[in-house]
Amino acid sequence: DVLLLGGAAYLIVQTVWQVLSAAPALHPDQLDPNTARILADVATYVGPMLTAGVILFAAPIAWASLRHDNQAPSRFGWLTVLLVVEQAVETVTILGTSGFVAPEGPMNFPLGAGLVGVWVIACGVVFPADRATLPAGVDASQKAVAA
Repeated sequence: DVLLLGGAAYLIVQTVWQVLSAAPALHPDQLDPNTARILADVATYVGPMLTAGVILFAAPIAWASLRHDNQAPSRFGWLTVLLVVEQAVETVTILGTSGFVAPEGPMNFPLGAGLVGVWVIACGVVFPADRATLPAGVDASQKAVAA
């Protein structure tokens, strides 16, 4: 359930960010500069807002990987713990005003997004799409039949 909430939160924040970033381009001649500034300021906080979604969908995977409740190696669990800790620390960027901890600053995009990207690629390696991730003790050769 937490994994689903995290994925949904991530998708919602990304969608809102894209709408706020793209909407002013529809009618730029009719756009008040103050309105454009407000939209840009709100869109600036997408990085800090995404951290909650990332934590919600990565933390259960870290927990399951370290407990060996899935087929992931423990080193993947530790990479996921690193991601969750970095994202938790990254929440300070919502209070930042400039420099490394500013919203949309280096902590959000090169560091945070880079680590999320590495983690997503690692997920693809650890959990390939051609085999389901099954709980321990379940035979992978058994196929579920739709009723």
